[in-house]
Amino acid sequence: MTSIIPAIIPESIEHLTRTLKTIKSFTKSVQIDIVDGKFVNATSWPYREKEKISDLKDIAKNFDVEMDLMIERPEEVLEEYLKQGVSRVVIHLESVENYNKLICLKHEYDYALGLCVNNDTPIEVLLEHIGDADFVQLMGIKTIGAQGNPFDARVLERIALLHKTYPTLTIAIDGSVNKTTLSKLAKAGATKFAVGSAIVGDKDPKKAHARLESLAQ
Repeated sequence: MTSIIPAIIPESIEHLTRTLKTIKSFTKSVQIDIVDGKFVNATSWPYREKEKISDLKDIAKNFDVEMDLMIERPEEVLEEYLKQGVSRVVIHLESVENYNKLICLKHEYDYALGLCVNNDTPIEVLLEHIGDADFVQLMGIKTIGAQGNPFDARVLERIALLHKTYPTLTIAIDGSVNKTTLSKLAKAGATKFAVGSAIVGDKDPKKAHARLESLAQ
């Protein structure tokens, strides 16, 4: 089964709350992308105003929340997000300093761990740790951390390789997923799609979500 999940890069807790209200009528799944201005150039909540992560628990309590932590040393703050009821977390391997700490938290909390590498990183880096992953995420863009960036076609070969080697593994794609690229990504073997501007930036997010779901089947 394929899944289309709206992705939000929250500018503030108010922006996150407003966007969740927009999508709640057609989905309960959401990916919240966090960027710290260090691992990537952009900065999002909670790093902009040093807001509290605990605010997440109440505003997202009716959602199945996935966090994409595009931050330096995510293992240092991962537990704070897990305590807020987050069910899935994407970790970018390039950002991890203490991998063992990450795995210890995996044993302590009941959540799905998604491992990711950027397209400039050899796929072997991901394969080295794939036994720890509940799913993997690949990037549809070269430069991560912002929505609306152009498609990076190199990801198609990476999807096909992983799908051939691990045919039952869930392969998620984030970045430049839209009505033009989605069929190519699905044909290569991806089954889960985090969609940012093509849904939350559309004038009719509900209709955009339904259109992409139709294309993914």
